[in-house]
Amino acid sequence: MSSQFTRLSAVLAKSLSLSIDQLTQSFRPALATEISLISNMRRQIFGRSIKDSDEEYLAWRYFRSTDSPSTLWVFEYQGAIIAVIGTEPVELVNCGKHEAAIRNMDAMVDPLFNNRGLGAWMSLMLQERHTCILVCGANNNSRSMLRKIFHGMPARQNRKLILASEGYFQKRVIPPIAGVMSLITNALLACRHHFKWEKISAPKNVEILTINSIEELCDLMPNGAGYLGDIKVHRSRNYLDWRYRDNPQADVMITGAFKQKKLLGYAVYHLNTETQFKVGRIVEWDIFSENDRTRILSSIYLQVIMRLKNAGAKEILITLNDKTSIDSAKNTGFILRESDSEIFVYYKGAKSDDPIYSPERWYQSISDADAEGI
Repeated sequence: MSSQFTRLSAVLAKSLSLSIDQLTQSFRPALATEISLISNMRRQIFGRSIKDSDEEYLAWRYFRSTDSPSTLWVFEYQGAIIAVIGTEPVELVNCGKHEAAIRNMDAMVDPLFNNRGLGAWMSLMLQERHTCILVCGANNNSRSMLRKIFHGMPARQNRKLILASEGYFQKRVIPPIAGVMSLITNALLACRHHFKWEKISAPKNVEILTINSIEELCDLMPNGAGYLGDIKVHRSRNYLDWRYRDNPQADVMITGAFKQKKLLGYAVYHLNTETQFKVGRIVEWDIFSENDRTRILSSIYLQVIMRLKNAGAKEILITLNDKTSIDSAKNTGFILRESDSEIFVYYKGAKSDDPIYSPERWYQSISDADAEGI
């Protein structure tokens, strides 16, 4: 055990009047019968950000099979659940080697037990049990703690493509003037996009086509990982099937690049129609060609943009960090919006110069965070 974990265990056990054995036994997998209780706790802590379908979401993410244990962990104290942390088992592609890892997410502690180190202790407990842990996202309460017990890396980029400006001006300018400014700005945006988009063309004999379903995408997927990033969560057929077909909050579209019916790359995306102005988001993509990767991905992005534009999207979002994806986004007109949440990594036994700690070697999308609906 690490000295940090040993010290914190002693302090926490004393704070809760438990022995070390009792402390360890209090941390256990959640039961399916506790989903409702955990969902109510999430609503009390996070408020309106928790959706009505939260129980269905928790069942999908953490109770994948009746034959396997839950991957949602709880800390039970005096008969009540006072802390929760979710773990998602993933297959990590680490410089060509496939290995088991987990992602931490959905962590929370009952406010009555804040400032005792319980959140940090749960993360350290998981570090004792796993070789590699990924944390993609933090809030003001958890960021400083995560920096102390994980290796922090630079944030991913959030980029935005603005197709129409009505939403921007309606929030900032009185209606008559907002309408005029929107018309002028939209005309300028259309010119800018036209000059960007006319420069994009797919490589010779490559077609950009719609893929009708996740099942069809999985049937088309080649064996092995794609060429984006030396280090990433493997987007296997089983993973994509679970992530997008079985997800109760996902409603996605897919576009692929083909050469002689062979899949060279794809993008998964969706359109949010719950907001006043429709917003599209590209959530997942990969390339299976050693050559022309930026051209192929730029062509896929452009087709996605056109499809979302025709569906009424006013803007399109994407979160990324690898060079090929960033260059392709720039080619199609995406501008830097802001930095995303930091990425935190734990890798047992790794040195500071280990490739897993090199941000430029990673591929990540918004789906590497604990985004619920996509």
